[in-house]
Amino acid sequence: MDQRSEMKQCRFTYSDLRACLILALLVVAFATREPILLTAYAVASLVLILANIPAFSTIASREVIAVTALAVAILLAFPVTLIRNANVAFHILAVSISLGVAYVLTRNVEAYVRASWIILVTSQAYVVVYLAQTGLDNFPLENILPESSSNGVTSYLIVLQANACAGVYLLRRQASVVTSLITLGICIVGYGRGSLLAAAALVAINALFAFGNRSQATAMVGALVTVALTACAYLIYSEEIDAFVQVNTKIGSGLEDKPRSEIMTDYMRKLDNAGPMLFGADYKGTSIDNSYFGNPHNSYIRAHNIFGLPYLLCILLWPLILDRRGWPLGSRIFVYTMIVVVLIRAFTEPLLFPTLFDFFYFALCFALARTPTELSTTDTRSGSNYASN
Repeated sequence: MDQRSEMKQCRFTYSDLRACLILALLVVAFATREPILLTAYAVASLVLILANIPAFSTIASREVIAVTALAVAILLAFPVTLIRNANVAFHILAVSISLGVAYVLTRNVEAYVRASWIILVTSQAYVVVYLAQTGLDNFPLENILPESSSNGVTSYLIVLQANACAGVYLLRRQASVVTSLITLGICIVGYGRGSLLAAAALVAINALFAFGNRSQATAMVGALVTVALTACAYLIYSEEIDAFVQVNTKIGSGLEDKPRSEIMTDYMRKLDNAGPMLFGADYKGTSIDNSYFGNPHNSYIRAHNIFGLPYLLCILLWPLILDRRGWPLGSRIFVYTMIVVVLIRAFTEPLLFPTLFDFFYFALCFALARTPTELSTTDTRSGSNYASN
């Protein structure tokens, strides 16, 4: 299998270009945290939403229910959050922009998936070229972005990979094994435990579904060969593999993360009555405030702190609310596994809820709300032939 098999030849249209530009601006702005790029993304997003107002006239009832529930959950916590967090208006703006852009771009699921795949491969290529220039010693991904750690870089890749995998599988019933392996390799270099485990899960899931799409005999042979080769490699190079894991990844120190456990314990102690439980607690007196400069290193603590329990529950139920069950069962299971991988990765990084990267979560949920007969809207602008490489 090569990368060409992950996306078949198709026409590159205006919708593809629009989606590519918006996604590229989103990823670069979120990764670098440059104010001018964040402003540019916000302006471009608002222009996109306003230019596509007619698309909202066809919004389905499930989508109305999901968006309304989310809006109500946010408004319930707004008065309390405003007292505790002066930046709440920016969080609401981030949610609104992410929702609007995700809705508009998924009106043409095919264009969105092609753009997602292009942005993923471009991001991987950028990291690989950087590593080729700097070498693999001394944790090079710590310096690739000025405002992000290696954990951040690999976490962004996990989201991009899961998003592209889900989209390609919905459209083509093809697992993205090659790109998943590249992401795994980058995560190994990145040292972090959470991203490495998430990337390994993405490889395993994609490999399983790749075998599952073949005949039972071929799948069985492929699985046995894979297991046999893996076992042989470990038996032959066990000492080298163990030494590499101990030195180059946090997995060598075990799966428990004591600092993040401390953060969780400290925050849970703040939920001592109904008010903080429902509407979120502050970070005062916790290790989040004292040792980590207000960074909870956990998307769910962050979500609860900003908008409270109703918002957190609503956001986690979004895929179930929007799933119209129009896709084949296997496709839906695959998409849900991708969402679960992202949600688990978000448990140890403040990736989502609410951030601009919520866009990818909302987009996958909106894609589930479509059906195979609603893949694309009419695109009257001419395009050129495009073949992924």
